[in-house]
This record gives sequence, structure tokens and C-alpha cells, in this order.
Amino acid sequence: MLVLLLGVVISNAQSLPTCKDLHAGIFYQYPKNLRNQYIIYQSEGFEKDIDIITGDTTLYENKWLSDCVLSQKCISSNEKIIIDNWKFVKKHNFINEIIKITDSCFLINIYIDKLDKKPISIDTMWFNQRTNISNNLLFEKTTIKEIIGKPPAKDTAKYALVYVYRPLKVFLSLANYVVYCDNNAMCIMKNNIGYIYKVYKEGLHKFQSNLYKDIAGIDVDIHFGNTYYIKSSINWGITSKLYNFQLEMQKMDNATGETEFAKVKER
Repeated sequence: MLVLLLGVVISNAQSLPTCKDLHAGIFYQYPKNLRNQYIIYQSEGFEKDIDIITGDTTLYENKWLSDCVLSQKCISSNEKIIIDNWKFVKKHNFINEIIKITDSCFLINIYIDKLDKKPISIDTMWFNQRTNISNNLLFEKTTIKEIIGKPPAKDTAKYALVYVYRPLKVFLSLANYVVYCDNNAMCIMKNNIGYIYKVYKEGLHKFQSNLYKDIAGIDVDIHFGNTYYIKSSINWGITSKLYNFQLEMQKMDNATGETEFAKVKER
């Protein structure tokens, strides 16, 4: 995912900071579902994010919409995850809403372009660097080229493969939406596109799609060494929400899923 957040160092504070106090300073971020660790230099007008491990740098232009809501536009980056999604990043602003402040950190909801019913991510910004960092990685994108001839072995595998795809349709072909796993944004789902992920935690996981106020979701019981196919669709029709579409998510049997995934374009 993209690094779209803020931070500050607060020492000897006698009371909790306000949102206004967080408009400038130095923070630390350990994003959910990423291996990355960041030190973030925040000012009223700009933000610089530096990956502590790789040294990759991303620069954002800031515009505070209120004391607690920040709009950001990415100006430049040499980080692979941003370069690979540059067309999307260049087109959109990212909205960060401070929702809770404690004496050690603050929580942020992240949205695309505007405050919405469901954020694309919820993350924590720390005032001081952490030494004990838990493994946050839930899933990681892979490709057919990377896994071909190397299916996960059921007795030794430490991950499961999940194929998420949207079949080709003429109607509503330009309507793109976000797909989530356990409230972590996985991808922007476009018409006739598919993605492959390694999922690193077993158990029940919720996969959801969200567009405006419409949400579709399914629970999938993930076990290492297995392969799963999840079809995400958007169907034409007038609903009670007065939209001309309805989202749908289905867990497909592997034979059907493999056949349908072969017809979409892998990303």
C-alpha cells in the first residue's frame, strides 16, 4: 500500500497534543500489511517519508482542510510500490483524518479524494521510534511468473494463494472500486483485471468490495498450502440505494476460478 500519513516527536508533554499540534514534526510509521518502516518529516505545507530500511523517499504536498483533516498530493517518489501505481497516485488526492490521539501515538483514517463511509486504511503514527516491531504482513502481491512450477506444499507452506479477479463486462466497465482483506486495501479493482496474493495468516478472513455506500463481502477460511479464487463483480440494476449497480463477491470452486482467471489480464 501507499504511505500517506503524518507524525511528530513530543517530549515532556503535560497534556495530550491537539490535531493542530500534529501539523509539524517527526513521526514513525509501521504500516499494516507492509514490511516497510518509515520516518516522516512533517511540515504545514509538505511531508517527506523515508523508508528506514531502504532509504527510498516520497514527497507530498499538504493542504489542511481542517485541524484534523489533511489532503495530500504525491509530488515525487523512488519507492517501487508508488512507481508501480503512479498513474493512480498522480490522478488522486489522499485524505488523512486524525481520529484519536494518545500520549504515545495517534490514529488516522485514510481515504481517496474525500471522506467516505469506509477508509482504504487505518493506521497508527508513533511519536517515538519503536524497537520491538511485530510482523504486520497479512498478504503480499505475487504473479503467475513468480509462482509457476512452485505451488505451495500443504505440509510445509507458510502461505496460501488467493486469486482475486473481475470478469470482463460491457456495462459499468469504467466503474472502479477498492477490494479489501480484513479492512486492509488490497487493490483497485478494474474491469477484466485479476491479482494474485500470498496470504501469510491462516484462519477466517473477510474480503470486501466497496463503492459509494454499496458493500459486498464474503468470509473465507484460509489454510496454508491451499489455493482460493474470489470473483468480484459489479452488476447493473436499480437497487434500494438508488444506484444503477450492485456489488457482488463470490468464492469460486478452483476449476471454475482457474478458467475464469485465465481470461482476465493479470496485474
